[in-house]
Amino acid sequence: TIQYGNWYINPQGNLAGSNSGAMLGGKINTGNSEWDNYRIDLDINGFQGIDGGVGFRYTPNGNAYELNLRFGTGLYNTPEAILRKTEDGITTIIGDTHSLTLIDQKWYHLTIEVSNEHIKVWINNGLIFDITDTGTKVKKGTLTLSYWTGDVGVAYMKFDNIVVTALASPPPPKTPIIFIPGIGGSEMKAAQDIIWSKDDGHGGIFSHAYSSNEKVWVNQDKA
Repeated sequence: TIQYGNWYINPQGNLAGSNSGAMLGGKINTGNSEWDNYRIDLDINGFQGIDGGVGFRYTPNGNAYELNLRFGTGLYNTPEAILRKTEDGITTIIGDTHSLTLIDQKWYHLTIEVSNEHIKVWINNGLIFDITDTGTKVKKGTLTLSYWTGDVGVAYMKFDNIVVTALASPPPPKTPIIFIPGIGGSEMKAAQDIIWSKDDGHGGIFSHAYSSNEKVWVNQDKA
């Protein structure tokens, strides 16, 4: 879905967004608003201009994360990668680095993984962000691609080989059970009626029909 800007398939078969003029941009989105934990793989080429963006967990109310890739070799404080979050109308920077290479007219492979509150970003298999955004409200939404111009007024961003893969939700944390052995230690009761028949560890079989809520340990009569 084109939200705004100039988008098309170029002669090389890439998805492209471009514009000339100060302070212009474009955004396109795809996916399902119920997507939560997923991995994005794509190729991006900042053919001309500086700013390209890949957003995730985007919703129509504006909540989203967006990775801003700033192509260049020193002009306008480039190269740079900025990870922003927009939540309840407020945009904040949660990650920022200049420790990478982003040269115009060169393809880069980008990978983003978002799982619950954890976000990881790789460029050409090099990890650039590993962030836990504790307490975030930005938990579901679509993928977006974008470009924009500054005062220079030229942008031409190319995207290709876009794949989104669902990630399994991490299992919920387990409550530990601590047993304190010995007479007077932990007490266990049967949660339901059950017939227990197992090796007693001494060459015999221990069998007993426990009724619900009957004490299993320490059961002095059975001991």
